[in-house]
Amino acid sequence: NLEGFDRNVFPWISNNTEESRITDDDLMRYDVSKLAQWEIVFEHMDHKGIYLHFKTQESRNSQMLSLRERELYYRELISRFSHHLALNWNIGEETKNTEEEIIQFGWLFTNLDPYKHNVVIHSLPGGANYDRVFGTILRDFESEGRSAYTGFSFQVFDPPQVHRVILQWSLNAEEAGKSMVLSMDELGHWRDGVLPDSNTTAHNVERKDFLWGTYLAQGAGTESYFGFDHECNDLECEDLRSRDKWWNQCYHALEFFRKYVRYWDSSAADEVTGKKFWVLRDPGQTYVIYMFSENSNPAQTSVQLSTESTDFRLSW
Repeated sequence: NLEGFDRNVFPWISNNTEESRITDDDLMRYDVSKLAQWEIVFEHMDHKGIYLHFKTQESRNSQMLSLRERELYYRELISRFSHHLALNWNIGEETKNTEEEIIQFGWLFTNLDPYKHNVVIHSLPGGANYDRVFGTILRDFESEGRSAYTGFSFQVFDPPQVHRVILQWSLNAEEAGKSMVLSMDELGHWRDGVLPDSNTTAHNVERKDFLWGTYLAQGAGTESYFGFDHECNDLECEDLRSRDKWWNQCYHALEFFRKYVRYWDSSAADEVTGKKFWVLRDPGQTYVIYMFSENSNPAQTSVQLSTESTDFRLSW
C-alpha cells in the first residue's frame, strides 16, 4: 500500500518518506527477508483454512509502476505465494486504471500464474463505477471470447442494496456467457463497515444485508471491513475479538449452507415470492427463503412452485 493510507505493506527494500521518494531502481529491489516472513503468515493461514486475498495495489498507487516494474512485481508475488491452497489475486482495489489497463494487467497476471487462481478486481461503489470496471471486462469477453478475470470484488455503500447489486452483476455475467465469482468485499460507508461488538452485539444489518444478501444473490462469499470511525479499525486492529459476536453470525450462515444446501447447484429465484423476499433455489430439492418484514408479512407469503412435481417439507 505504498502511497496508500497506512503505507506499511510493501515488498521492496525502500518506502516513500517525508525525506525521500522511492525510485525506479528501488522498485526493482525486493526485501527477501520480509517476503519470507510473509510466507510464514500465509502458511499459518493455510493450516487454519483461511482464504488469502492478495490486493496487489490501492487506488492511490495504481499508476506507480511501469510495465516492466509491474511484470517483475507480479512474477515475485506468483513465484513466492501462488502455491497456496485457496486464494484470489485482486488486480486493483478501487481501481483507477484505464479500461485498457484493466484488460492488459489482467492478462499480464493470468498468463504468468501457473496455478490459474481466481483473478478479480475491485471497484469504487456505484453503478457508473461498476460499469466502468466490471462492464469493461464483460464487454471485452463478449468481444474476444475469453477473459483474464474470473471474478468481481464489490464495495457497496448502502447495505440494503447489496443483494440487488450482486444479483444484477451475476445476471449480467450470465447474459455475457461468462460465469464469475462474485464476492462482497467492503460493506457500507468507510466510517462503519462491520461494527465492533461494543456498538452492536446483534449485527442485524451486517447479517441480513451483508451475509444473507450476498449468499442468496449467488455471491461466493463476504469479507469483513472495519470502519475508520470505530475502535479496532481497518488500519490498526490487532484484536479480531472486537467482532467476536459477528464471527458467530458468519459461522452459523456457513454451517447452514454446508448442512442443508447444495449451493453449487442453486441459483437465485426471488421471483417465486413475487420478489418480496430473497430465494436461492435448487430445483426439486431445496428452496432457501430469507424473509423480512420490511417488504411484506412473512406469515402471509406464498411461494410459486407450479413447475415442481416434488413434495417439500417446510422448515423454519
